[in-house]
Amino acid sequence: MLPKDVNENLWRYRRLRESETASPSSINGEFRLLRAALRRGWKDDGVRTEHLPKEYPFNYEGERSSERTGTYTEDQIKCILENATPQFKPIFMALVFMDFAQKKHGGQA
Repeated sequence: MLPKDVNENLWRYRRLRESETASPSSINGEFRLLRAALRRGWKDDGVRTEHLPKEYPFNYEGERSSERTGTYTEDQIKCILENATPQFKPIFMALVFMDFAQKKHGGQA
């Protein structure tokens, strides 16, 4: 593939993944991994800098709008605690409590 073709291929990949109903976060994550791999190749003298894409077709707006807004339900918390390792239980409960405290006090734990 020629460097001039990279940008169009990135856009084609994004459209393909969107047609597969992949979330914007997943697609952006894949582009981040690709960018990191290409930069790593550049650092290891495997890729020339002029061959690296200048921009990636990230969908930042879509990623923001698909951010998780919900919390765990009481049933989910019970299920997680029933199946969690003893070492994980106090960590998980501390995180649940901190999330609850933040919501109760307007975002400040």
